[in-house]
Amino acid sequence: ADAKLADQSKAREERRWPDAARFAVAEHNRKQGSALEFTRVVNAKRQVVAGTLHDLMVEVVDSGKKSMYKAKVWVKPWQNFKAVVEFRHAGDFQYESSVASDVSTGQGILGLTSFLNI
Repeated sequence: ADAKLADQSKAREERRWPDAARFAVAEHNRKQGSALEFTRVVNAKRQVVAGTLHDLMVEVVDSGKKSMYKAKVWVKPWQNFKAVVEFRHAGDFQYESSVASDVSTGQGILGLTSFLNI
């Protein structure tokens, strides 16, 4: 029963990644006057920090060219809060991995707690 509950929780979390990624791209476009178009989440992990931090590798299209961006989106649904913590260009390349094979437990994000003042 615990494994089934964990699988359901993981699937629910994976469904949230595209929304977080679209939000990050939209916020970047709004702040930078860009016109990036969200394509897909290539890799993702999460960390629970007074909410959830989604650490995403996002494929976008910029003027017809695919690019990769690293995005971190902090979400606290009970407060209707969502913020882009980081959004930066990560290269112009094809990322061959799939989300399902690269999902981790969210461990190893260093320095976030002090950055978010939690």
